[in-house]
Amino acid sequence: FYIPTLCSILGLILAGFQRKDMKQRMNISSISLWRQNVEALMAFLMLGVGLWLLSLGVIQCISKGSFFHSQLLPYLANTFVMMLVTLSLAFLIGILVKKAVQVNMIVTPFSLGLCFICGVFVPLKLLGEQVKRVAQFLPVYWYSKTNDLLGDYQTLPAKIQERVWQGIGIQLVFMAAIIGVTLMLTKMRQQER
Repeated sequence: FYIPTLCSILGLILAGFQRKDMKQRMNISSISLWRQNVEALMAFLMLGVGLWLLSLGVIQCISKGSFFHSQLLPYLANTFVMMLVTLSLAFLIGILVKKAVQVNMIVTPFSLGLCFICGVFVPLKLLGEQVKRVAQFLPVYWYSKTNDLLGDYQTLPAKIQERVWQGIGIQLVFMAAIIGVTLMLTKMRQQER
């Protein structure tokens, strides 16, 4: 849900900023590229948190309160971190595209592919070992694996709890790497001009 929604919305917004005339106006402004990127990330974060809270409200209404149980903190942390990963992916896609039309051409197959390979649409236990090995290099796999662990236990033993927080931590590492690559690309593009 987060990946196609946030990547489409934010990708389209950033694609608008990739227009040549807009880029030229932003490059001559007194605001540094670093500050522009940080402010864009903060705006993305506000939108992402709003969507995350909205989705939690919908889940609460649909499940009539039964969703929130003993695993509440790990579930909330896992979904929040996945939202952060999605924001970083949206930032990367928005920087890579040159035209708004390209956003949907990239986001739709990308998000569907991630969801199929990483166990969102098909349970991880039904996927082959080779697919799982490839999927381990994608953040959505760790989100799905963490959700599966949380769904398998009413109360988390210490060993499982450690694996849950490890999965959430791996997603944070992916997020930081994606943001780092995106900031590097924006700096490289600015130097080319």
